[in-house]
Amino acid sequence: MLAQTLRVIVAGAIAGGATSAAQAQSAGSGMELRDWCTSSDASASLACLMYINGYTEGLVTGQQLASMPGPLICWPKGVSGEQMKLIVDKAMRDHPELLNMRASVIIARAILDAYSCRPGETPAYDQ
Repeated sequence: MLAQTLRVIVAGAIAGGATSAAQAQSAGSGMELRDWCTSSDASASLACLMYINGYTEGLVTGQQLASMPGPLICWPKGVSGEQMKLIVDKAMRDHPELLNMRASVIIARAILDAYSCRPGETPAYDQ
């Protein structure tokens, strides 16, 4: 049960990190999210939409990943958002046949291709 919960959290965090580039900070509280969502500023409104969409996609993907056996992602220390963007960009360039799929599926595949746990490797969730 704990492993499934951690997989859902990891997937949600991955997708939740994919918010609008126009907003450097994330919505840390409900009040901040409400401010974004009720703002007349187009970039704040877009940040609201992208944050909610990213989080929702993460939950859906997390539920799908939770049904898979064993640890999936062995995340190395120090991976930046920019590095993740490069990894996803490479996956899209290398596999254009996937571009008709949901973005969350493409991102999950890119992450799994880059950071799948090797046999016997245990993910470190305290990074």
